[in-house]
Amino acid sequence: MFPKQHFPAGVVQFLLLNKDGKVLSERLAFSDSYLPTICNLTINGTLTQKREAVSINTNLLDADQRPLRGIYSVSVVDSKFAPVDSCYNILSHLLLTSELKGSIQSPGFYFKQGSAIARNSLDLLMLTQGWRRYKLPEIIQGKYETPILEKHSEMAVQGRTVSAGGVLIKSSNEHLVSISGTGSLKGFQRITSTDKNGYFCFDSIAYVDGSGFHINAVQVKAKETGKIELFDREYPQNIPLYPQSPLEDDSICNVQKEDMEMITRLDNLHFMLQDVIVRAPIWGSRDYSKFTDREIVRYKDMRTLLKSQGLTISTLAEDADVMQTRLKADETLAVRDTSLLNGYESDAVESNSSRSSQLVEDMVYYGDQQILLFVDDNFCKLDILVNWITPGDVENMVLVKDVDRNRANALLQGTLKWSEKFYLNTGRDLCQAYCRIPLNQKKIAVLNVTTKDNFDSRCLGWWSKYYDGIQQRNMRNTTFYPLCYQQPVEFYSPKYDTTAEKNGEIPDLRTTLYWSPRLVTDEQGNATFSFYTSDQPGNYFLNIEGIAENGELVHIIKALMPSD
Repeated sequence: MFPKQHFPAGVVQFLLLNKDGKVLSERLAFSDSYLPTICNLTINGTLTQKREAVSINTNLLDADQRPLRGIYSVSVVDSKFAPVDSCYNILSHLLLTSELKGSIQSPGFYFKQGSAIARNSLDLLMLTQGWRRYKLPEIIQGKYETPILEKHSEMAVQGRTVSAGGVLIKSSNEHLVSISGTGSLKGFQRITSTDKNGYFCFDSIAYVDGSGFHINAVQVKAKETGKIELFDREYPQNIPLYPQSPLEDDSICNVQKEDMEMITRLDNLHFMLQDVIVRAPIWGSRDYSKFTDREIVRYKDMRTLLKSQGLTISTLAEDADVMQTRLKADETLAVRDTSLLNGYESDAVESNSSRSSQLVEDMVYYGDQQILLFVDDNFCKLDILVNWITPGDVENMVLVKDVDRNRANALLQGTLKWSEKFYLNTGRDLCQAYCRIPLNQKKIAVLNVTTKDNFDSRCLGWWSKYYDGIQQRNMRNTTFYPLCYQQPVEFYSPKYDTTAEKNGEIPDLRTTLYWSPRLVTDEQGNATFSFYTSDQPGNYFLNIEGIAENGELVHIIKALMPSD
């Protein structure tokens, strides 16, 4: 016989060993020495009136009348439509299921006070669901392994700079690297130097979701910085904290009967409507998708980015006569645009298409239809986009799925200046003549890519020795949005401060009237919070859970009655 007061609440493992430390017998038992928390409430306000302000003063004490200081979660739910969860709570999680293996259905059942059935069932559970976290016989004999704990590190941005040409030379691979924040980190800036191998690290940076960084590298000595390589953070995947299997899809059918009745009533009261998204028209269409730089810079190259947005890239063979006509147009434009861009006729410019001897070309498709591709509102070929632009250069992308064909022709006419000579004078359709889109296709998908301000888009579509360094210059700076801390979201609770708000026509049928993860009690165990009643005032349930500073488990369920 063992006095219960010697054991804390939870699962207890008894071992019988001989003098050599060999286990002869063992038994799991559950100690129900948990003493309920004392909660004194003072209600200021009227629970019987709709949309009225109610203030709750709480005082938490342990079984010995000592104040419980700590931070707790608190919720107030309508007892008519949202009963307190009788299956899972902080006691069932910390004291029971975390110490057992397998899935425990409705663990809250075993904590029913004064129930002989629950007590007997709990003892049977100990005999069948026991789990040993450690090999105690070996530990008693001194045979154990010391866990290796990795050193805790703050959030950091790490990477490597590579000298121009990609050759690591110890004497010429030292760089100055600057980092500046975007979004919520706007104004943040640091500068560091790399080691002799080009490695750098910005450590102890705390950033929340939505924060971004712009990194730029400059060679200390005369040679140029070739590119910046950022190291991806490795996150642990699917590491269970304890061997507790996830809930089954039909686990809702295993809750208590009264809970099922309430859920049915909820279904009869509420209706889930589909989201309605209203967009302003772009190029005459409201059917479009827009991707910002925060979503774009996560991808390593433009091909991966396009495929991630549901687009496909295929190789299309062309008729020899059509290809020669297009090559002639490219060459004519190259000579003319050379003089416009830099004033040097001798600086030969040629397109990727004219340099290719194969009669094939990569095309991008949305579904089964070919896309017209524009960069900074100018027509561009796919090979130029994927070879000359990196995701870090892109500000945003817009995929318009049903542009009218006449508008598409107007867009092409505004960017393909040479087309006035080759096609407009003959009355040919630009979408069909240059992009081979069938004449019977009245709606055309258009993808428009907008580059950032620091990107020189004059090189797009045409290659020139004069702009040969643009791609390398873009690789020396990059913008990215790492995985960040999640910003806390406050639970929405309406306020009816004015007469107009109290008499509003929008019904208030909330089942959860208040929720907060931070109910902070002082040294006397006191805390206060407030909320507004709904359009169906009456009886409410108050639920407070958490762990006090002294380690005491707090689990309180109390009814808020109008008579209080």
